[in-house]
Amino acid sequence: MVSIVDNSSLETKLSFNRYRVNDAMADGEGVIVYVMDSGHNPDPQSDTNEQIFFPGKVEFPQQDGDFKPTTEPRKLTDDLFKKANPKFKVVGEPTGTEVRDDSKGQHGPSMSALIGASKVGVAPRCRVAPLRCTIGEEPDIKECIKCCETILTYHNKKHAGKPAVVNCSLTIPYQNLLKKLKANGNIPVESLEKETEILFGKFQKAVESLVNAGMIIVASGGNQKHTTNTTWAEWKADQGKTDPMFRAPQCFDNVIVVGGLGRDGKVWKESGTGKLVKHYVLADQVENPFNDSSSITGTSVAAAFLSGIIACILSSAQYKAKAQANVDDARKHIRQILEKVSEDFDDGNGNKCRAFMAGTIDLKNVVWEYKV
Repeated sequence: MVSIVDNSSLETKLSFNRYRVNDAMADGEGVIVYVMDSGHNPDPQSDTNEQIFFPGKVEFPQQDGDFKPTTEPRKLTDDLFKKANPKFKVVGEPTGTEVRDDSKGQHGPSMSALIGASKVGVAPRCRVAPLRCTIGEEPDIKECIKCCETILTYHNKKHAGKPAVVNCSLTIPYQNLLKKLKANGNIPVESLEKETEILFGKFQKAVESLVNAGMIIVASGGNQKHTTNTTWAEWKADQGKTDPMFRAPQCFDNVIVVGGLGRDGKVWKESGTGKLVKHYVLADQVENPFNDSSSITGTSVAAAFLSGIIACILSSAQYKAKAQANVDDARKHIRQILEKVSEDFDDGNGNKCRAFMAGTIDLKNVVWEYKV
């Protein structure tokens, strides 16, 4: 999640509000970014999200609970969100009056906007497909699993062979899920732990299916100073489940985990860190795309920015000319390019990381060849 605060004047090292690439032809065109989040449910009193995207650039994959199949891209109009329409339910729209996340329905749209909005997005020409995976204010692991399945089916049907990024500005800690299951009934601890492990295993398989399909998965590093050190394999081998901060999808193989930079150019004070957090991106007091008098903060923001940067890379003619056919090689190629457009960074814990310190990402001077 992100916090929303009033803007304040800052004398800082990182003075930009968003990232841009210096190659006008690398604008995300031809790339689809799936946004697993709260879905799109704009506050009807605010500017609605379709007004800040290029027309037709937002798609709504069909999910359980939608009133009408929405697998076809839709031309978004003002009345789609502002007027009640019982025949069409926007992905992420709550069943009742309760909004599904603590930013009054704006978390998902804000992440989508930072990635691909026409004026503030890193990759303004990418397609954005929002999916809801939250219940109440928190991501739900069963909903996340369903989202992954929906993404795979939808992509194979509508965008097979096209580059894709999956943005997960969310985190599901093992301990939180265990507590949630305990609250649902008087069940023995051993059974709860087993059920929790099974759910994490299903989530891992669902994410792996997206990875195997060639999608790039980006996840936020978490707030509240979380530490992400334990891999999925290590956690499964640890019978005592001793890492209290173990979380998904950050722990899964081939997930790019993003920490947050503060305005001082150092690790943002609440950012998650750890050996699995390899990239750091601005996360502190970024202008709210729906209200320029306030700002949003959190590693959710950092993940969205990096997803946009990756979409730009995938759309670059130079990248496509050197693109690798093998899924594993293609993923490694993207990581190599990310290293070339970032700089060495010390997270304060001895982990080798990369940081995106400049608001302009230099794609014009990248050596695009893939090194085995």
